[in-house]
Amino acid sequence: MQAFHDNIRFSPAAFVSPSSDGMVRPFDSFGWTSIDVISDYVNALYLDPNESDLALITLQEGAARVGLQTGWLGIAQACR
Repeated sequence: MQAFHDNIRFSPAAFVSPSSDGMVRPFDSFGWTSIDVISDYVNALYLDPNESDLALITLQEGAARVGLQTGWLGIAQACR
């Protein structure tokens, strides 16, 4: 297993505000418990753009409310 970063935070809808000269996180920021990437991403010989740039991120407890605030990308019911 290869390690990438260990200080990743998920901040939905985050953006840089020119008026405040800083990052705005309207829905807070959350830590993670696991991140899985596909092997093509790990073994890629090129960095950007990487067609395999895809990850499944499991957020820490307490982050469940994110979908209630931001929406579910058209999914009407949470997967179980």
